[in-house]
Amino acid sequence: VWRGIGGLTACPFRFAILANAGGTSVVNRISIAQCGRGKGEDTTPLCKPQLPAGVPSLHLIGKRDWHRSSSQQLVSAFEPATARTYTHAHGHEIPMALLRDRELQSALAAFFAEL
Repeated sequence: VWRGIGGLTACPFRFAILANAGGTSVVNRISIAQCGRGKGEDTTPLCKPQLPAGVPSLHLIGKRDWHRSSSQQLVSAFEPATARTYTHAHGHEIPMALLRDRELQSALAAFFAEL
């Protein structure tokens, strides 16, 4: 993906935090135009993203989110050894009450300590 979109040789991100994220039905159908960008690499016109994504990830999932199953499936698109999940008591929204959620603060601190 990084080559096809920006012509980069490596992923520009150190980690990913996905809040109530889904889109798993789309991930397997994505094709990136001009993967190699003609820099001596594969210049295949279309390619698939390489999964699992090679960055640590923290997935915030709402217990009452109508997209919860899709959010849970998205976890598998990331490295199992470094994918973390935190389930909050809310739905698809990210409420301000999460700012005071001590368990979430602990999950964030542990996630960043592992980087």
